Amino acid sequence: MINSATGVFHFITLGFILFITGIFGVIISENLSKILFSVIIMLNAVCINFVAISRFCDGTKLEGETFCVFILIISLIYTIIFASLIISFINGKDNSAG
Repeated sequence: MINSATGVFHFITLGFILFITGIFGVIISENLSKILFSVIIMLNAVCINFVAISRFCDGTKLEGETFCVFILIISLIYTIIFASLIISFINGKDNSAG
């Protein structure tokens, strides 16, 4: 169970603030890399909420942590694909200039 000094409300509030920050970053940003990082912030906010609710409801099951691992793996794959696209774009741009 979560300690009474830091209850589930604190974690859900943190997740909500991070999620709103990510949405704000996606809407406002014009740079594709900033949009990527904003989406990753939103995914991490969802992970925080999953883990907090999982611990608050039943501390023995690892359902929230399991979802969090899947979300982090998806965001890692998302980041790798984005980085490879950026690298291929930069290499293609250099080859056409020469």
